Amino acid sequence: ETSMTGRVNGKVAIVTGAGSGGPGIGIGAAISVVLAREGALVLLVDRDPERAGATRRLIEEEGGRAEVFAGDIARPADCEAMVAQAVEHFGRLDILVNNAAVSEHVPILDASLELLERAIAVNLTGSFMACRHAIPALIAAKGGSIINIGSIASVRAIGRAHV
Repeated sequence: ETSMTGRVNGKVAIVTGAGSGGPGIGIGAAISVVLAREGALVLLVDRDPERAGATRRLIEEEGGRAEVFAGDIARPADCEAMVAQAVEHFGRLDILVNNAAVSEHVPILDASLELLERAIAVNLTGSFMACRHAIPALIAAKGGSIINIGSIASVRAIGRAHV
């Protein structure tokens, strides 16, 4: 049985990359479920609304509340719209979890410029724009938290090539 700390009870969170892409439960989905378990209202952001919907069902099965936002953080307009939806549906924003990321497992000599540009658009620019649009809502809520998720692959080799 999970004990509730109440630390995020009634808080509103946005989690990017909230759907699970492979077998098991992804990091964004797991973060979303635990936030909801602890009382947060969660906006589940994912390019694939079906994946985010699966996370929503997990949350609702436990009695939590979540909404789905189908969007791509590589598009600044989607970052603006996800914050607007969180505030419209839940009345405020307290937490932003920048979890969405892309990674292609290809050797650098096989990587195209388009592949690199997509990785930068999602992994760097997308997180920046999510923060840029969330910060005014966090200020309006008298403070909050931004959690940026990174990969160990950014600081050490993981045994395979990737961009």
